[in-house]
Amino acid sequence: MRQPFSPRSREACTVNSADIQDQLQKELGTTYAIERELGGGGMSRVFVADEAALGRKVVIKVLRPELAEALSAERFKREVRLAARLQHPHIVPLLAAGEIGGGVLFYTMPFVEGESLRARLAREGGLPVSDVVRVLCDVAGALAYAHRAGVVHRDVKPENILLSEGGAVVADFGIAKAISASRETDGDGDSRRSSTLTAVGTSLGTPAYMSPEQVTADVVDHRADLYALGVVAYEMLAGRPPFDGRTAQQLLAAHAVETPEPITRRRAAVPTALGALIMQLLEKNPADRVQSAGELRRALDALPVGNLRAEEPVATPAGSQRVTSSGALPRAADPGVLTASAARPARRVTAWVLFGATTALAGAALGATLFPRLRGPEAPRRPVVAAIAPPTGQELRPDGGLALSPDGARLAFVAADRNGATAVWVRALDSLSARRFDGTDGGSGPFWSPDGASLGYFAGGQLRVVDLRGGARRALCPAPRPGGGAWTRDGVIVYSPDIQGAPLFKVSAAGGPCAPLTRFRPGEFIHHRPSALPDGRHVLFSGGTTFS
Repeated sequence: MRQPFSPRSREACTVNSADIQDQLQKELGTTYAIERELGGGGMSRVFVADEAALGRKVVIKVLRPELAEALSAERFKREVRLAARLQHPHIVPLLAAGEIGGGVLFYTMPFVEGESLRARLAREGGLPVSDVVRVLCDVAGALAYAHRAGVVHRDVKPENILLSEGGAVVADFGIAKAISASRETDGDGDSRRSSTLTAVGTSLGTPAYMSPEQVTADVVDHRADLYALGVVAYEMLAGRPPFDGRTAQQLLAAHAVETPEPITRRRAAVPTALGALIMQLLEKNPADRVQSAGELRRALDALPVGNLRAEEPVATPAGSQRVTSSGALPRAADPGVLTASAARPARRVTAWVLFGATTALAGAALGATLFPRLRGPEAPRRPVVAAIAPPTGQELRPDGGLALSPDGARLAFVAADRNGATAVWVRALDSLSARRFDGTDGGSGPFWSPDGASLGYFAGGQLRVVDLRGGARRALCPAPRPGGGAWTRDGVIVYSPDIQGAPLFKVSAAGGPCAPLTRFRPGEFIHHRPSALPDGRHVLFSGGTTFS
């Protein structure tokens, strides 16, 4: 039987908090160079470091020694590795976990330039309704993806929602599960460990955002995250949470039994439908809430205020910068030229992918009608079936990307089976049937070759290409957290290998070296979503900068 307090646990108790940074740097060696401490919350101290291999910044969170002593280090690191599989544009991925000599645990994630939702709320109070809807859509998308993977966050709050040029991203996914799964429950030390975890607000969550079932230690599932997001939404609109100004114990009691004041009473300008949706998220009984994050996102898209999201840029704090980079894409025969085309600030696109594809189809048809003289020889007329329905037994994954072929005749999209396994499908627009391409398991972000004979896509942490006629596939370059790709007429593929901090790269579609294409200017932190322009030598992409 495991002893209640192992030697590792006793050593953890003796770690001097002031020495943690020095010990951490010694443990990291030359892999990371700690730059500064950001502070931290109840359960961790937070440091920013430079990662030597990739030349990017990362965040290192060190668990408090009194928390680490209650955990199995190996189990914690194993759970973090599992959580690191979550890869989504609105989730800050976990990278790794480790242990400082003496039993103190830490984990790493990419550094996101911007600010937390907490910082913006502290500065501005209530936010514009359109900004609230944007943040909710981004977070709902992240939750929907994580919940399908069986991961419940359990601590959704403004501190864990980060605002950047690319929209809102959610941090610390999987950490609550890792800590809960790593608790040692043998022997007489159990009460001590439970007390420690409760004190730091990790096992149960944060009192101001805890669901009633968390408060009462009832069965907790994904709907607890939806309740917490309802509290966050309430705070974004009202400028304060529904049960503010109370002690931790009073907050727990209020979440368990007290009905919050309707949000429309605190802020009359909140649209009735949005207010009703938020109050439904705050229902005490999980069965009375919106039942999934995907359902929530669809409800948000259906709101009248949703139209604002198609036109307005993501709100940024005063003093933020937006950068445009310009140049030309190198031809395949001249790989040494480092040029790229104009970029716009990063914006959230996931919820509008289907809308964009439908608009492209409508625009092509309208152009052919209004400007017949600009066309070449009369193209054969074909019927177009405009409905975009998933194949039988599949679920559409618009956040996985879709792409219209250069001739406008076929649509590539991502769908998932009942087990959540994704693949790339292609459907001719004059048919209702679609074909799943073998070997594209786990695929996302499809994009077409200029001749429409091949598809580029991302799967298994790599940029890949599939020949649609013969089915031949090949892997080209590493892409652990891809941010989109484009295939130019000159046979060069431009792609984002890591949406969390790498510039654009380029590679010949026939294979060859994978080389950087763009360089970050001072303050920039993201280049992604490339799109090839008609001249074959320029690429449009999205860029984001640090907030000043």
